Amino acid sequence: MRTGLVRKILDYYFTTEAFRCETERAFKEFFDLKDISLLAKIKMTDAKSNHFNEWFLYDFRLRNNKSSLENFCETDPENWDDEDIKAAKDLLINEYGAYEVLEIEPGTGLKIQNLQFILAEQVDFVASATRSLRFAGHNLLEDRAHLLNIRLKTFTLKYLN
Repeated sequence: MRTGLVRKILDYYFTTEAFRCETERAFKEFFDLKDISLLAKIKMTDAKSNHFNEWFLYDFRLRNNKSSLENFCETDPENWDDEDIKAAKDLLINEYGAYEVLEIEPGTGLKIQNLQFILAEQVDFVASATRSLRFAGHNLLEDRAHLLNIRLKTFTLKYLN
């Protein structure tokens, strides 16, 4: 996937006049603001910005009840080439959750197990991870995994960040 696609999708929404009210509503909802002018008073860190961007892309619902990513993929307003729009559509297939790191494969990724589905013995493969922690002797991570090659009980995953 070409780098920068997610940034281009976000930029489309944040700079297109037709979505100004939607993006203002998103900022107000996410930061619990009564008025959009109060946004300037929020100390925006990289972590807050990244969290907002991920939420806006996947969880915030536009007036048509679609996520911004889903809406972008369906309408292709920038007339992207087939490879890029397919890469954007691949991002729609994802799973947010908590995972235990089972094995690290240097230069390749991680083998992880979704803690929500531990009884199903589901093992996932992740290309990279951005947020991880150690808990009670176990390596854990919390992130959104993008499922690219779905197989029975095993997934090939790639992380957005």
